[in-house]
Amino acid sequence: MVRHTASLARLSLTSEACAALAPQLAAIVRYLDALDALASGASPLDGAPTPLDGDVAAPSLPRDAALAAAPVASETGFVVPQFVGDPA
Repeated sequence: MVRHTASLARLSLTSEACAALAPQLAAIVRYLDALDALASGASPLDGAPTPLDGDVAAPSLPRDAALAAAPVASETGFVVPQFVGDPA
């Protein structure tokens, strides 16, 4: 298992290194098996807000504050240099 994992990571390991890493990798696999067996059905993000939560109206940032740190700004927004295609 160590040689296969090392090859996936494109690592060259000596036989001694493989022998030293084998118990560590086996312990990691046992731990992952134990976590998999829990099957609690809970998500690590349960209760945390997500982008899929409903939209809630909130005050907008004033235009002057939003543009204050812009390197270049116009009256209507940020000025971004064109870098693809011909100028319009």
